[in-house]
Amino acid sequence: MTGARRNEIFNLEAGDIKEDIGFIHVRKSKTKKERWVPIPPQLYEVIEEFNLPTKGKIFTRYRHPDTVTHKIKRYLVKAGFKEFRLHDLRHTFASLLSMSGASQKDLKELLGHRDIRKTDRYTHLSRKYLQEVFSGHGIAINQKIRISKRLKSGGKVRWRLFITNQLLYR
Repeated sequence: MTGARRNEIFNLEAGDIKEDIGFIHVRKSKTKKERWVPIPPQLYEVIEEFNLPTKGKIFTRYRHPDTVTHKIKRYLVKAGFKEFRLHDLRHTFASLLSMSGASQKDLKELLGHRDIRKTDRYTHLSRKYLQEVFSGHGIAINQKIRISKRLKSGGKVRWRLFITNQLLYR
């Protein structure tokens, strides 16, 4: 729900969750740069459900984040999601926000990336979303494809493909 990295969540301390201002303070980041992540309303419900400690680390049950990853992977496989990884949730977070209208700069800040090119690798737009975007702009493309054969010296045949796009506005 936050797009935070596994280690960022694993290393959270009680004082890092600032419910009064609606943010999580990520102090220990992969990029060595602190950032503030908004707490979405659904996460407030989860926070309220658990009795989080008032001091020290929040997640103390496991000593290493790899243990959490392995346990979650086991549950995912049991549920039939064999190809799914915990890290895929970060990609899902970025993709859903992007399709909701967030800019790449917004996502870069929320995900804690140094370079916006990294953020581009995280956003995957669904076919349905792309279809809606395309149809929402009132544009249709009429493609005309022409294939021609050309003989090159030495008797080799070279094929050329020409695609002509005609934009038709509704």
